[in-house]
Amino acid sequence: MFEVSGGHIEESRFANSLTTTVNTLRPEFRYAVVFLWTFAGAVLAWVALTGIARSGSVFFGAGALVGLAVFVIWLRREAALARNHLIASATVISHRRRRRATVLTYRFIALDGKSYEGETSVSSQQKTLPEALTVLYNPLHPATSEPENGFIFYRFKSN
Repeated sequence: MFEVSGGHIEESRFANSLTTTVNTLRPEFRYAVVFLWTFAGAVLAWVALTGIARSGSVFFGAGALVGLAVFVIWLRREAALARNHLIASATVISHRRRRRATVLTYRFIALDGKSYEGETSVSSQQKTLPEALTVLYNPLHPATSEPENGFIFYRFKSN
């Protein structure tokens, strides 16, 4: 935009920007969980390496490798979502009871205006099921979501 002052044309700088306030949560890494997982893997590997019976060594060695693979995959997935997330309020639309857990299906509306669904498990010992959840989702791929309390390696605090 230009203004005329004293016969000179000057450019005035206005910030005509639309700002959207987006709430995020600050992730806190749970070192104790990583320590316990690493300790369990080290015990399995130690038993595999020092085992007398060959079949036991194979069994514990395979357990240690599978545990390591699950650890790495799960940690990478959670870390990516913890670093880059938006928050949405989700509504629980259905639940299925299983032997040890109840699977909740939830729906939320992302920043792009589309509706997305996800699933999470809660303990079957829980007396009342939630009607709403706080969900963290990837803004570039909103189908990737996780309830705030569904993380193993992270907990979240409000900014």
